[in-house]
Amino acid sequence: MCILSRGVSESLGLTPVGADRYRAEESSIASESINLGDIIKAEPVPDNGVRLVRVIEKSPFVMLRWLIPQNVAESKGLDQFLARVSEVGGRWERALGGLLLLHLPHESDFDAEREFKRFTDCS
Repeated sequence: MCILSRGVSESLGLTPVGADRYRAEESSIASESINLGDIIKAEPVPDNGVRLVRVIEKSPFVMLRWLIPQNVAESKGLDQFLARVSEVGGRWERALGGLLLLHLPHESDFDAEREFKRFTDCS
């Protein structure tokens, strides 16, 4: 669904959860204001889109946004790291080749930076 936020239009996966309320099924790349799991209030706009009014409830995840080098983005170590993120109940997204979005449960003691370095040899 196309969403407008601060004059920027972006297509995001949204699930309706009530009147004018949606859960974000992915994070915005254009803005850090909408992340996977956020519940937002939005108003309809022409062309079947919505305009963000506000975030009603923040995601149940801790959000990390990292830019990673191409050699790491294409490595088997990254795949192993992302499998580990999933094992601890986290989720992840990749965009534009080098943008890595990590979503970790608040209660997790998973040290993403340490594990990333361990699996990718990236320091």
